[in-house]
Amino acid sequence: MLILTLGFVLRVIGPHLEILKEAVELIPSIDIDVVFLIVLPILILESSLTANWYTIKKEFWQILCLSTTLTMLNAVLMGFSLKYILGYSFSWDKLIILGLLLTFPDHLATNSILKEIFASERLEALIFGETLFNQAIVLVIFEVILNIINDSPAVPESISFVFRLILGGIFIGTIFSICMSIIVKRILNDLHIETTFILSVAYLLFFTCFSTSIKVSGPVGILVYGLYISAYGKTIISSDIQEEMIIFINVLSKDIEGILYIASGITMANYSVYENSELESFDYACVIIVFLISYVIRAIGIIVHVPLLKNFGYGVGFKDIVTCIFANIRGIFNCILAFIILNDSHFNEEKFKVLTIYLVIGTSWISLLLSPFFFKYIIKFLRLEEINDVQENMLAGVTKAIVEEFENKIGQLQSDKDFKLIHWDNVLKLAGPSQLVKSILKKSKKGKKMLHKSKTHEAKELLRNFTSQFTLTRGNLKVEMRRRYFNTLKGLYLHAFETGMCNGESSLILMNSCNLSLDKDTYKMHDWSIVKNIIFKPSLFRFYSRLSTIKCIGGIFRRLLYKKVIQAYDVAHNFIKYHKETEELIDKMEIDIDKTVFEEIIKEAEEEIDKAQEFLRAYVIDTYPEILSEVQTKRSSKALLYYQRKTVEKIYKHGLINEIEYETLINTVESAIRIITFKGLPSMPILREIMINRFPGADSSEMNFLLSKIIEKKYQPDTNVFEEGEEFKGAFFIIRGRVNEKSSWIDQELIIGNIVGVQYLLPGLSNTYLSTAKTYTYAILAVIPKEIIEYQSFVSDLYKEAAEEYILLNRRIFDLVDANEKYIIRIAGASTVAKLDRGKSISFREGGFVFKGLPYSKLKGHIIKPSGKIREIEEESIVMMFPKDFSLCLYKGISVSEALKSFYIKTNSRVNAPKDCQNEEISSIGDSRIDDSQIITGGFENSIRRPTFYKQRIIVPTN
Repeated sequence: MLILTLGFVLRVIGPHLEILKEAVELIPSIDIDVVFLIVLPILILESSLTANWYTIKKEFWQILCLSTTLTMLNAVLMGFSLKYILGYSFSWDKLIILGLLLTFPDHLATNSILKEIFASERLEALIFGETLFNQAIVLVIFEVILNIINDSPAVPESISFVFRLILGGIFIGTIFSICMSIIVKRILNDLHIETTFILSVAYLLFFTCFSTSIKVSGPVGILVYGLYISAYGKTIISSDIQEEMIIFINVLSKDIEGILYIASGITMANYSVYENSELESFDYACVIIVFLISYVIRAIGIIVHVPLLKNFGYGVGFKDIVTCIFANIRGIFNCILAFIILNDSHFNEEKFKVLTIYLVIGTSWISLLLSPFFFKYIIKFLRLEEINDVQENMLAGVTKAIVEEFENKIGQLQSDKDFKLIHWDNVLKLAGPSQLVKSILKKSKKGKKMLHKSKTHEAKELLRNFTSQFTLTRGNLKVEMRRRYFNTLKGLYLHAFETGMCNGESSLILMNSCNLSLDKDTYKMHDWSIVKNIIFKPSLFRFYSRLSTIKCIGGIFRRLLYKKVIQAYDVAHNFIKYHKETEELIDKMEIDIDKTVFEEIIKEAEEEIDKAQEFLRAYVIDTYPEILSEVQTKRSSKALLYYQRKTVEKIYKHGLINEIEYETLINTVESAIRIITFKGLPSMPILREIMINRFPGADSSEMNFLLSKIIEKKYQPDTNVFEEGEEFKGAFFIIRGRVNEKSSWIDQELIIGNIVGVQYLLPGLSNTYLSTAKTYTYAILAVIPKEIIEYQSFVSDLYKEAAEEYILLNRRIFDLVDANEKYIIRIAGASTVAKLDRGKSISFREGGFVFKGLPYSKLKGHIIKPSGKIREIEEESIVMMFPKDFSLCLYKGISVSEALKSFYIKTNSRVNAPKDCQNEEISSIGDSRIDDSQIITGGFENSIRRPTFYKQRIIVPTN
């Protein structure tokens, strides 16, 4: 309003100042087409960039009603008022176009007022959305009416023209948005290039829409372009520069808006003071009447639309309707359209042009002067800024925590010898907690009454008296606590993206889950269900997985599958991490609320965290460890590089390095970040590669034989692979997932690279399974047939894999009938299984177990006693060589079982788990016995419960 007034004053005093005379007289005749093409794109883009896409999408149909049918209805009603109330005799098309300019609220002016009030987020979003869409829709209506005035088309042609403008603008805007995003994604942390490119594309889009060969709505195209960036900008624009870019575009928009207001003031003064031959005294008075009529018309229009507004989006109440009526602030867009009419040659009636300039700019000036006061008064009168009892109680709780922290700080300062001369009474009067508490209480109706009656000035006492006035239900407290929790969580998700710890698309999914949860704040927390439904679609994963095995197109679908898995990991990991941080943050605040309510909300959050952890383990960690490794590597690298960049910026600000050194260092770090950001996905190994790495000793003919016999199978979670007592049908190599193998003699979980039932491939076992295997997660298993044992290249690897199981099944032959399972697991994990070829000379210094063959003729049984004697291998054998220093445990007169126990005790203090087997809760394992008859042939009883062991063998790729 002040800038508009400044323009008016400049036109009045300009002729008397030589330096301004020519400028102020030139502005009214400036080429409006140039202004239109330069000004509109940046104004609409800036407005749409700050939109909250979630609420816009949620209230879309309400916003569409207000910006289309309401706008047209208001224009028609104002046209009737101009003709039948004010007596203007212009043609109907001119009256309606003038009515349009006098009634639609301006986004920039309205939004500046919205920033100063604290009404509900949903109401503000509704008003924001209406005025935002108005910028494009009003220009479409304006262009359609101009087309009717100029060409007089038939009704079908006019309708077709409307659809062409809107749908064409949406289509062109979408195409440009997608193309822009593809290119900008390849630019990293370059404020100048990214900002320039985004603005250049916006102007190119606007000019393209207005080209004679396309002729669609440029404002609609820019609106779509801006909303696209608002919705997906986090996945497009570098996180480090987004805020700076928005600030730059905002400043540019505000500067242009200010210049236009000055030009509007000059033009109004020109035609109302100097070139006013077309205006009569009645016209001067009409500006006030039109301003008042516009509110009446808007009220009628909104009341007509109430049924639609109530049934779409979040709905509206009486207070919302009244507020929307008074959200009727005109501004710069009204003035721009008035400029267009002034300079359009098709409007040949000078009276109409001058009156349009005067009424539109005049009502905009009055609106900017008075409407903000009306609007703020209505907000205050309807108590839309007041918080409810629960929120006031929560605010008091937060304030109490701040007061307690403040008092602790005061105590520390008072005990500091450097502050002995301070007058603490004066400090407390000026900056004490009482001032904070009083200012907060003054904003509450109950707080004001209490302050008026209260005699105490102590902060804690004031807060205690204040909170005692509330009678709150646990249900209301839980709702408010959930809202605080999700708002905090949403802030942490955004921070994670800005610091490079969360992918842009992942952060959008996570923040969207918070928005959806806030919409259903009366329900128990269920944000993980929302997230999971987005990131994990089993049918899609199965489809990609199935097609990834096809030779010609498999690579494409493997990449798609990997991208989905990486996103699932990133989302689930950050979900867990920032839920925990939110809990810690709220707990540290020590908000004075009902402890039971707080614990219930935290319990709800913990349940969601547990679900996410279960998902992460079942569908990512166990199934795609190579992807997990890649993501963690990239995340750690980026975190370190961001830290390096921050350190370089810090030491530069402190003057420890000069500008050249700073540029060199920062460019090096940015280059490394760019390399990591655009690093490709890890390759997905095919079955041949997996098997070659798993059995490195096999030649090509043996590997071809194995691959010809292997059958790849997929299993859902909790599906039996085989059951105890079933006929043997092969062992199962784990390509993806986790499998539990269980019986009375074993209970272990096997992961990628392990072979489930490997022991049944070895000679000497029956043709039935002696255990049950069940998938713990989704699993892909390769069925390995028994014929594999006929090839010597595989034998050594199979015995290595089956060492623990082979010993457990053959306790008697190894003299381990009374040995504890944990001792057997420890020695098997620490030992080495070796294939000894005939003729080889070797010393069994630590001893060992013979799994196959007879190394030398003097050996009796399957136990090799420690000996330094060099022996020549007489028969090809498979031997498990005991670890270093085992000979100190296995000496003359000591049984193998006792030696294993001694070794276990000796190594327990320095070894947390066996090399190949990780033992959970090992201290809780009790002694157990397996009868001598329970060897090799089966028939085990299920009376003994065994602990669960996790094999974690690492398959080392061949060079």
